[in-house]
Amino acid sequence: VTENKKRPDAVLSDLHLSDGAVDVLRNGRFNHRLLCELIVHENFRRFMTDLEIYVDGYVSANIQNLNAGLEATRQMLKKKYAADENDLYMSTLKLGQIDEDEYFGRVLYDELVAILKNIKTEHRKDKTTSDGAMVDNLMKELEDAQKLEGAADEKKIRTALKAIGINYDKLTEDERKLIKKILYKTAMLKPGTLAGNRGKHRR
Repeated sequence: VTENKKRPDAVLSDLHLSDGAVDVLRNGRFNHRLLCELIVHENFRRFMTDLEIYVDGYVSANIQNLNAGLEATRQMLKKKYAADENDLYMSTLKLGQIDEDEYFGRVLYDELVAILKNIKTEHRKDKTTSDGAMVDNLMKELEDAQKLEGAADEKKIRTALKAIGINYDKLTEDERKLIKKILYKTAMLKPGTLAGNRGKHRR
Protein backbone atom coordinates (compact mmCIF):
# COMPACT_ATOMS: atom_id res chain seq x y z
CA VAL A 1 0.00 0.00 0.00
CA THR A 2 1.39 3.39 -0.92
CA GLU A 3 0.27 7.01 -1.04
CA ASN A 4 2.40 7.58 -4.13
CA LYS A 5 -0.22 7.20 -6.86
CA LYS A 6 0.91 9.77 -9.45
CA ARG A 7 4.67 9.13 -9.48
CA PRO A 8 5.40 5.56 -8.43
CA ASP A 9 8.75 5.69 -10.24
CA ALA A 10 9.94 9.10 -9.04
CA VAL A 11 13.68 9.56 -9.50
CA LEU A 12 15.43 10.12 -6.19
CA SER A 13 17.70 12.80 -7.62
CA ASP A 14 14.63 14.85 -8.57
CA LEU A 15 13.77 15.22 -4.90
CA HIS A 16 17.06 17.07 -4.17
CA LEU A 17 17.59 15.19 -0.90
CA SER A 18 20.94 14.72 0.79
CA ASP A 19 22.23 11.25 1.61
CA GLY A 20 21.51 11.92 5.26
CA ALA A 21 17.93 12.91 4.52
CA VAL A 22 17.41 9.79 2.42
CA ASP A 23 18.74 7.62 5.25
CA VAL A 24 16.33 9.24 7.70
CA LEU A 25 13.38 8.73 5.36
CA ARG A 26 14.30 5.10 4.78
CA ASN A 27 14.73 4.04 8.39
CA GLY A 28 10.98 4.19 9.03
CA ARG A 29 11.36 5.35 12.63
CA PHE A 30 8.83 8.14 12.42
CA ASN A 31 5.38 8.85 10.98
CA HIS A 32 5.97 9.33 7.24
CA ARG A 33 2.33 10.14 6.61
CA LEU A 34 2.46 13.01 9.08
CA LEU A 35 5.61 14.37 7.44
CA CYS A 36 3.90 14.26 4.04
CA GLU A 37 0.87 16.11 5.40
CA LEU A 38 3.15 18.78 6.85
CA ILE A 39 5.01 19.26 3.56
CA VAL A 40 1.91 19.51 1.35
CA HIS A 41 0.07 21.90 3.67
CA GLU A 42 -0.74 25.17 1.94
CA ASN A 43 1.17 27.23 4.52
CA PHE A 44 4.27 25.03 4.66
CA ARG A 45 6.02 27.01 1.93
CA ARG A 46 5.60 30.23 3.90
CA PHE A 47 6.96 28.51 7.00
CA MET A 48 10.02 27.30 5.06
CA THR A 49 10.55 30.78 3.58
CA ASP A 50 10.56 32.39 7.02
CA LEU A 51 12.82 29.60 8.28
CA GLU A 52 15.25 30.31 5.44
CA ILE A 53 15.15 34.05 6.17
CA TYR A 54 16.08 33.37 9.79
CA VAL A 55 18.82 30.83 9.05
CA ASP A 56 20.41 32.88 6.25
CA GLY A 57 20.21 36.11 8.26
CA TYR A 58 18.52 38.14 5.53
CA VAL A 59 17.05 40.61 8.00
CA SER A 60 19.69 40.36 10.72
CA ALA A 61 21.54 43.45 9.51
CA ASN A 62 18.36 45.54 9.57
CA ILE A 63 17.49 44.40 13.09
CA GLN A 64 21.03 45.01 14.30
CA ASN A 65 21.12 48.50 12.76
CA LEU A 66 17.77 49.36 14.33
CA ASN A 67 18.89 48.13 17.72
CA ALA A 68 22.22 49.97 17.45
CA GLY A 69 20.48 53.24 16.57
CA LEU A 70 18.04 53.00 19.47
CA GLU A 71 20.77 52.05 21.92
CA ALA A 72 23.03 54.90 20.72
CA THR A 73 20.21 57.38 21.27
CA ARG A 74 19.52 55.93 24.69
CA GLN A 75 23.16 56.17 25.75
CA MET A 76 23.38 59.76 24.47
CA LEU A 77 20.36 60.81 26.54
CA LYS A 78 21.75 59.02 29.56
CA LYS A 79 25.14 60.74 29.25
CA LYS A 80 23.95 64.20 28.23
CA TYR A 81 20.92 64.56 30.46
CA ALA A 82 21.65 61.94 33.14
CA ALA A 83 18.36 60.37 32.19
CA ASP A 84 16.86 57.90 34.62
CA GLU A 85 16.81 54.28 33.31
CA ASN A 86 13.14 54.09 34.34
CA ASP A 87 12.24 57.24 32.44
CA LEU A 88 9.45 56.77 29.89
CA TYR A 89 11.61 57.65 26.88
CA MET A 90 14.59 55.62 28.10
CA SER A 91 12.37 52.60 28.66
CA THR A 92 10.75 53.10 25.25
CA LEU A 93 14.14 53.09 23.53
CA LYS A 94 15.10 49.95 25.44
CA LEU A 95 11.90 48.03 24.73
CA GLY A 96 12.00 49.12 21.09
CA GLN A 97 15.03 46.93 20.52
CA ILE A 98 14.26 43.53 19.00
CA ASP A 99 15.68 40.20 20.11
CA GLU A 100 16.13 38.45 16.76
CA ASP A 101 15.95 34.90 18.14
CA GLU A 102 12.83 35.61 20.19
CA TYR A 103 11.13 37.38 17.27
CA PHE A 104 11.74 34.63 14.71
CA GLY A 105 11.12 31.94 17.31
CA ARG A 106 7.65 33.36 17.86
CA VAL A 107 6.93 33.76 14.14
CA LEU A 108 8.03 30.21 13.29
CA TYR A 109 6.24 28.76 16.30
CA ASP A 110 2.94 30.43 15.43
CA GLU A 111 3.14 29.32 11.80
CA LEU A 112 4.04 25.73 12.63
CA VAL A 113 1.37 25.39 15.31
CA ALA A 114 -1.27 26.76 12.92
CA ILE A 115 -0.31 24.08 10.37
CA LEU A 116 -0.31 21.32 12.98
CA LYS A 117 -3.72 22.37 14.29
CA ASN A 118 -5.15 22.04 10.78
CA ILE A 119 -3.59 18.61 10.38
CA LYS A 120 -4.87 17.56 13.81
CA THR A 121 -8.39 18.63 12.83
CA GLU A 122 -8.20 16.48 9.71
CA HIS A 123 -7.02 13.50 11.75
CA ARG A 124 -10.14 13.55 13.90
CA LYS A 125 -11.78 11.50 11.17
CA ASP A 126 -9.29 8.68 11.74
CA LYS A 127 -10.27 5.70 13.84
CA THR A 128 -6.80 5.67 15.40
CA THR A 129 -7.03 9.28 16.57
CA SER A 130 -8.52 10.18 19.93
CA ASP A 131 -11.54 12.49 19.89
CA GLY A 132 -11.56 12.74 23.66
CA ALA A 133 -14.43 10.28 24.04
CA MET A 134 -12.17 7.50 25.33
CA VAL A 135 -10.91 9.63 28.21
CA ASP A 136 -14.43 10.81 29.02
CA ASN A 137 -15.73 7.22 29.05
CA LEU A 138 -12.88 6.07 31.26
CA MET A 139 -13.51 8.87 33.75
CA LYS A 140 -17.20 8.01 33.83
CA GLU A 141 -16.44 4.34 34.43
CA LEU A 142 -14.10 5.21 37.28
CA GLU A 143 -16.71 7.47 38.84
CA ASP A 144 -19.34 4.72 38.53
CA ALA A 145 -16.99 2.25 40.19
CA GLN A 146 -16.60 4.60 43.13
CA LYS A 147 -20.38 4.93 43.51
CA LEU A 148 -20.97 1.18 43.84
CA GLU A 149 -21.91 -0.18 47.22
CA GLY A 150 -19.33 -2.11 49.13
CA ALA A 151 -16.31 -1.72 51.34
CA ALA A 152 -13.72 0.94 50.56
CA ASP A 153 -11.14 -1.70 49.65
CA GLU A 154 -13.48 -3.28 47.11
CA LYS A 155 -14.12 0.11 45.51
CA LYS A 156 -10.39 0.60 45.13
CA ILE A 157 -10.08 -2.77 43.44
CA ARG A 158 -12.99 -2.05 41.09
CA THR A 159 -11.53 1.34 40.20
CA ALA A 160 -8.07 -0.07 39.51
CA LEU A 161 -9.45 -2.85 37.32
CA LYS A 162 -11.72 -0.47 35.42
CA ALA A 163 -8.68 1.60 34.47
CA ILE A 164 -7.15 -1.42 32.71
CA GLY A 165 -10.41 -2.68 31.19
CA ILE A 166 -11.25 -5.54 33.56
CA ASN A 167 -14.80 -6.02 34.88
CA TYR A 168 -14.58 -7.04 38.54
CA ASP A 169 -18.08 -8.57 38.52
CA LYS A 170 -17.10 -11.04 35.78
CA LEU A 171 -14.18 -12.47 37.73
CA THR A 172 -14.42 -15.78 39.52
CA GLU A 173 -14.02 -15.92 43.28
CA ASP A 174 -10.57 -17.45 42.89
CA GLU A 175 -9.54 -14.66 40.51
CA ARG A 176 -10.74 -12.01 42.96
CA LYS A 177 -8.75 -13.62 45.78
CA LEU A 178 -5.65 -13.72 43.59
CA ILE A 179 -6.00 -10.06 42.67
CA LYS A 180 -6.44 -9.09 46.32
CA LYS A 181 -3.35 -11.09 47.20
CA ILE A 182 -1.37 -9.24 44.52
CA LEU A 183 -2.66 -5.85 45.63
CA TYR A 184 -1.41 -6.60 49.14
CA LYS A 185 2.06 -5.98 47.68
CA THR A 186 1.17 -2.46 46.55
CA ALA A 187 0.66 0.81 48.38
CA MET A 188 -2.97 0.73 47.24
CA LEU A 189 -4.06 -1.93 49.78
CA LYS A 190 -2.41 -2.96 53.00
CA PRO A 191 -2.83 -6.22 54.88
CA GLY A 192 -5.64 -5.99 57.38
CA THR A 193 -7.76 -3.57 55.32
CA LEU A 194 -9.73 -6.07 53.24
CA ALA A 195 -13.23 -6.98 54.30
CA GLY A 196 -12.27 -10.47 55.44
CA ASN A 197 -9.45 -9.16 57.64
CA ARG A 198 -11.17 -6.16 59.17
CA GLY A 199 -10.44 -5.96 62.89
CA LYS A 200 -7.49 -8.36 62.73
CA HIS A 201 -3.96 -7.18 63.36
CA ARG A 202 -0.69 -8.87 62.72
CA ARG A 203 1.62 -9.28 65.64
